[in-house]
Amino acid sequence: MQIIIRLILVLCLVVAGIYGFVYYKTKTIVDDAIRNVSPYLEITYQGINNPMDGSVALTDIEIMPSAVLAPYFPAGETEVTIESIEFRINSVLDFIFLKGKIENIMQEIYGSKEQKMDPLEVVPKIQLKINHIRFDSNLVAEANKKQKKSQLEHMGAQVLALGCGDIKSLYFLDTFQKLGITEYDISIDLDYEYEKYASVIDMKYEYTQHNVTNIFIKSTISGIDSFMSLMTDQKNLLTKFIFGYQDLGFNKKLNDFCAKEEGIKPENYIDYKMGLLKNYLSQKNITLSDDIYNAIKAMHNQSKITIKLMPENIASVQMIKRYKPSSWPGVLGMTVEVDGKEVNDLSMDWDKDTVLKDSLEAKSLDEKTKQQTLNGTDSTKKKNTKKKKKKKRSYIEVSIPELKNYVNSYAKIILKSGKKFKGLIVGDEKNSITLKVKTQGGSIEMQMNYEKIKKASIYK
Repeated sequence: MQIIIRLILVLCLVVAGIYGFVYYKTKTIVDDAIRNVSPYLEITYQGINNPMDGSVALTDIEIMPSAVLAPYFPAGETEVTIESIEFRINSVLDFIFLKGKIENIMQEIYGSKEQKMDPLEVVPKIQLKINHIRFDSNLVAEANKKQKKSQLEHMGAQVLALGCGDIKSLYFLDTFQKLGITEYDISIDLDYEYEKYASVIDMKYEYTQHNVTNIFIKSTISGIDSFMSLMTDQKNLLTKFIFGYQDLGFNKKLNDFCAKEEGIKPENYIDYKMGLLKNYLSQKNITLSDDIYNAIKAMHNQSKITIKLMPENIASVQMIKRYKPSSWPGVLGMTVEVDGKEVNDLSMDWDKDTVLKDSLEAKSLDEKTKQQTLNGTDSTKKKNTKKKKKKKRSYIEVSIPELKNYVNSYAKIILKSGKKFKGLIVGDEKNSITLKVKTQGGSIEMQMNYEKIKKASIYK
């Protein structure tokens, strides 16, 4: 009996030791990730949970922009809170060795190591849940004002503002203050899995902006033997794509607001706006069936809209522009459901030739301008070719006030705090510059005050 008790005690100590090691390793990975973004964000969390099943959960997270990003956010409105973040992969061992696996596969991809593992097998399963990200709506409104809008966004803003009094454009992210929505409350759910033996990737993404809207995307790609087949053999890949949308209160708030601006009863407003929408699209030479308009109308009544695409293969999706718009539903294998009931008539069309003609004329003008520029500078280029080849460019130190003269030039900046940055100067203001710095996720623009800069060099 004593031997059994000792064995149980030893086993308990071993399990406790393993759990302690896993907890320590998990916390180290999380803290390292937070340190990597510390130049831009200050992140704290109250709790961490690792139940030995390949998952980790953080609770009560607070995010604040660092001093570098502070100038970009309204004072006193910069805090972002997250109720919890849950991340899960296959097993606890996969989680512990995840960083090493990713580093190895990157070295294999870039040729410094022999290819041994398919990139799809490094993390075959990921589940991520981010519950209740909360922040002030002023943050998004201020950031959105600084962003350059695309032509599609301009068109969407015009459509949103149809029948809304004298308002000409309503950008989705700018409407929250008008509608009395003071806080963003968002949850995100991502589920990804690669089944090697079934040669299938399943992915689900759901974005819920509570009391505003819910969007979900589901996709299945089959016939995947390897990462290379996914990249190069797309004619043999079969796919199923499902997109879903449901209004959770935004449309009602917007319709009530615009009905008041127009002086129309709220119960009559949707029909009124649909009439304006038909007129607007007809002016753009866009024709949609009555069933499609009814589906759009249903979106304003919080109906769930589901669009299913089942094309023959991925390659046919990439070649969709070769087909007439009226053929798109058939080529894409499209079906549309409103609250589970299928829409019968999906006929659609628009004047593709007119759009193409406008694009060709714009392209022709660009080519003509480009050619004129080349002709005008060709002789100068020939004369200066030898000089440019001989000249070696490097970073040259300049005085800090001189930085305003080097917009659109690359610079190295050393702050008095000791932090170093390299990027493109994209703007200047009184006593400061804006530096565009590359990050792993893309790029970010940072405002740097002269008084905080210790040393500056320009690439020339």
